[in-house]
Amino acid sequence: MYPSSHASCPCLIYAYLSLTSTNDEALRLARNGASHWTIVTARTQTKGRGRGENIWYSAPGGLYISIVLRLNLNREASLPLSLVVANSVAKAIEKVVNVKIETKWINDLMVDGYKIGGVLVETEGETEPPDFFIAGIGVNVNQASFPANDFITSLALITSHKISRWQLLQSINCELQNDCALFQKHRFLPFREEYKSRCAILNKEVLVTVGKERIAGRVIDIDEDGRLVLSALGGQVSPLGGPNQKIVKLISGTLTN
Repeated sequence: MYPSSHASCPCLIYAYLSLTSTNDEALRLARNGASHWTIVTARTQTKGRGRGENIWYSAPGGLYISIVLRLNLNREASLPLSLVVANSVAKAIEKVVNVKIETKWINDLMVDGYKIGGVLVETEGETEPPDFFIAGIGVNVNQASFPANDFITSLALITSHKISRWQLLQSINCELQNDCALFQKHRFLPFREEYKSRCAILNKEVLVTVGKERIAGRVIDIDEDGRLVLSALGGQVSPLGGPNQKIVKLISGTLTN
């Protein structure tokens, strides 16, 4: 049993009409000494990004925030931290909207196979532990349409009504403060079972990129370090968790990159 930390960090919020990327601005502020739990938000991003070279569509109506985290954790914590952030955002959305949110390892938020949001945890430099982590969060809230992509949706499209982005930001802030405090003490262990219960690809056959290679297999677990445990079609069982690894698609079903 891991009791709620009921953390309450004072936070400073920088709100912008538009930024190239809230993560870029949070990184800039962190380099210049921004305190733990400094939040950056913008109505739009002109160069919003996901993992790797993925572009994050950032039109008005979405919630785009990045949070400076000074957690005194080693660099390897970025993988399980990504899962904890995704799980926290899922819980926060469910407290505002009556919708069941699933996760797609590593960093996507899904509803019935459609992408509703995502997270991007970044750091920089070579110091160990890093001076800071940046937790970037994007949620499709009130958008009415998207570029040609059949597997993206918004909370407004699902519920048929607009959602308060400010209420959602407050809910995310509350959940994430509690969970980050717990993560500092116990790492991923308190969150593992809940994350697995949300994981849309658990016990599914998937295609995973590992560098330039693609591996097909069945997802059989998420381990105590947040790594994906894949039973490859040839019988080999491997934990995956590198920076260049991601789920490309379900071999059967609708879940795609």
